[in-house]
Amino acid sequence: MKQWVKRLIDVDGVRLATFEFDDPAGDTSAVSGAGNPAGPVTPENAERPTVLFVHGWPDTHEVWTEVAERLSDDVRVVAYDTRGLGVSDNPRGVSAYRIETLADDLYAVANAVSPDAPVHVVAHDWGSIQSWEAMSRPDAADHFASYTSISGPCLDHVGVLLRENISHPTPRRALDTLLQSFFSTYIVLLHLPFGPTLISATLGSPGAWRRFLRLMDGTPPEQIVVAPSLRRDMRSGARYYRANMVRKVGKPNPRTTNVPVLEMVNTRDFAVRTHLLRNTNRFAPDLTRLESPTTHWAPTTNPGYVADSIRDFVRRIAARTSTATTPDRAAIR
Repeated sequence: MKQWVKRLIDVDGVRLATFEFDDPAGDTSAVSGAGNPAGPVTPENAERPTVLFVHGWPDTHEVWTEVAERLSDDVRVVAYDTRGLGVSDNPRGVSAYRIETLADDLYAVANAVSPDAPVHVVAHDWGSIQSWEAMSRPDAADHFASYTSISGPCLDHVGVLLRENISHPTPRRALDTLLQSFFSTYIVLLHLPFGPTLISATLGSPGAWRRFLRLMDGTPPEQIVVAPSLRRDMRSGARYYRANMVRKVGKPNPRTTNVPVLEMVNTRDFAVRTHLLRNTNRFAPDLTRLESPTTHWAPTTNPGYVADSIRDFVRRIAARTSTATTPDRAAIR
């Protein structure tokens, strides 16, 4: 029976917990961020593309379990707990969570788990936000074969959009901005000294979190994944917002990505309104958009749809690049 098998990767002194969805084998091992795989790559895995999953806040890698179960026969599934969350190290200070550092982590994990071939990245919420930063670097295509973004816009794109809404106002843009501001009030709270503690005290228990998501997202309680570290993650994850939101949105630096992008637009997402994603094509020339009446936590509420979409996209990208790779590494069942 497949399950998440944990290994550790050291990235400049910060240990990131990586997890491969596979049959358990061997003990936890630590590897450097210099490019050694996080454990042996079996012949079976070597024949399949590696898909690297990045979770959001306040989740851990466990948010991907249902998707992993549906994909692991077709691709090699790897995930990791981002810094400060789950069982990865929790470095002190806000500056350790700047988006540039988070992107460095993604590069390091990708190179460690798949040193010989680019990985396909799938990311949700804050995982998607930080992955956009990685995809915007000039050498991104050397490390990432494709990028699937779910409910997490690029902060630079958002900054450009907000400036345009202010400089060229319309009734529709004003309404979009008002609605997004209403559903983003928690961001202001996370910047206040008492905010993270208040949120974790109010919503940090499994029961309270499930009730909240049922109210806001319509998610059935049995579909909500609650990690043991939820309460702590709610507090520590505030540093993601404090280190990046004002700085990046207030002074955007939009860049064009050369990585093929699948943007999964969830039209019932209460946290990320669809208008925030309307200018992605300006910065992602190789863009596929997929809309569905899905809520914010699509990986748990609609894992079949998410897995099928990823499988189809990875297959298409693998077929497109098959002439530039060895046939066995490009193959996907």
